[in-house]
Amino acid sequence: MASCGGGGGTSAGSGAVNNTSNTVAGDPVVPAGAVTDGVAAAGVTDGVSNASPLVNPKMAFQLVGPSPLTVSGAPVVNFAVVDSSGKHVPGLKLFSATGATDDPACRGSNVTFAIAKFDGFVWQNLISRQRLAANTATQFSVIEGTTDPKPTATITNPATALTDPATRVVGMLEENSADGYYTYRFATDVSKTLLMADAVDQKNMAPGKVANNGNLAVKDGATVHRVALQLCYVDPVTKATVKVNPYLDFTLGADGRGTPLKDTQGALTDVKKVVDRASCNECHKTFAQHGGGRVDPNYCVMCHNPGSKDFNTNNEIDFKLMVHKFHMGRLLKNDYQVASAIAKKTVAGVVTGIIYPQNQKNCVKCHDGSTTAVHKTAQGDNWKTVASKNACFACHDDYKVATSYWQQEHKAFNVVGLSTSDPDSSKDFACQSCHGGQFSLVDTAAKHAIPQWTLGENYQYNILNVTLNPATSTTKRTVTVRYSVSNPKDGSEYDLWDNSKYSYTTVSGSTTTRNFVFGNLSMVVGWNTADYTNEGAMARP
Repeated sequence: MASCGGGGGTSAGSGAVNNTSNTVAGDPVVPAGAVTDGVAAAGVTDGVSNASPLVNPKMAFQLVGPSPLTVSGAPVVNFAVVDSSGKHVPGLKLFSATGATDDPACRGSNVTFAIAKFDGFVWQNLISRQRLAANTATQFSVIEGTTDPKPTATITNPATALTDPATRVVGMLEENSADGYYTYRFATDVSKTLLMADAVDQKNMAPGKVANNGNLAVKDGATVHRVALQLCYVDPVTKATVKVNPYLDFTLGADGRGTPLKDTQGALTDVKKVVDRASCNECHKTFAQHGGGRVDPNYCVMCHNPGSKDFNTNNEIDFKLMVHKFHMGRLLKNDYQVASAIAKKTVAGVVTGIIYPQNQKNCVKCHDGSTTAVHKTAQGDNWKTVASKNACFACHDDYKVATSYWQQEHKAFNVVGLSTSDPDSSKDFACQSCHGGQFSLVDTAAKHAIPQWTLGENYQYNILNVTLNPATSTTKRTVTVRYSVSNPKDGSEYDLWDNSKYSYTTVSGSTTTRNFVFGNLSMVVGWNTADYTNEGAMARP
């Protein structure tokens, strides 16, 4: 474990420890001078401009020192937080009993850490929680990803926590105000297996147990891990509340030292990024969950892993499944709820839940990897090239019903890893063998195309000129508009008078109706507000 400038302090209480020049037993020592020099040398991903070190002071969370992140047991992170003037933000805490009064914006909880590893397709949290030992009438004994335990009014560290990490119960935050950085020491050992069955109830969190549950860090120099910080503070200069979730993807060497993941240009990068936080905020304005401190989907995925469940409902909360279900809302075939948040709920035949304000097939609203994307992400096109059962089953949630679309489309195929009798046991690689990839049998993008939008690409409405006709002795002033409808793909114009060419029929029972493609064309004319009541017209606005 690293200690930039030393471990310092003897308290393991709720506040930040003012770090001096002491060292922690068993920790490699970094020369104190290296800390200040290293503050500007490393940045972390800010969740928006994912390929750049942090330069925006309001997003500034930088790792410091030559070995800012190490995992020899419980991880240790050395980091700096700077305000809008570029100066050290002092006084950050993990917990404060008087936080609601002294720090109402963050309630005395400024820092929360999480750590996960990437298995090549999904994230797996290295810290899990089981709140209940057994099911109750209203809650379930399930395992879910979580953050590193923090001090509370009733759970604190023993005096030996700093010098003997094995006795650590909750995380520790130490402040080195002289050099302008913090050291966070995790409570959870991610190098030695601790199964949930062997964890001590209410030792680290109340209620429940905390353990790595066999999900360990891998020191092979190749497996990618992610460390993230849930950060909340009031900027000392602007007095604005800053809530951000900066994160860093890295690999671990055999010595436990972390190496940040970088692209070919040497800039920090993500191993996987499907959704940009800015895409969420286009609709949600300020995406914020769990009390408002979790503001980036790339932080959310660290806990919302496959297999994680909501202890209130026993529903799966894998991020891609959960989010797709909430955006599907009332169009789901089956009810879905997480805690008090309802996607769809049916009581006595009455359906409540979310009415999504646009077409659910508009996949690129949330994730888009195309060259023209406003919020392009490296894996933004995974929805059409890298299928997964949880993403698909989220919306096609009647997949177990024999007459469902999913069953009808898949039962004829004999694919390794695919099961129509037990769809939940199907493997993601089976999905990908047909949906996406080099030998794709199904064009996923075409299946999700919105017909109105696709057909609409064949029509362009052109106003050629507008004439305001003078009034006569018998008529009021009128407007004449010359317009045309053309096909922008080839420039050809439609003959709006040729109903034989642009018509179609619909049949309802014994009634056949002929419809005209251009039968509903109309013009709307506006003018200034002097005549806002539209006097003399057949209708008023």
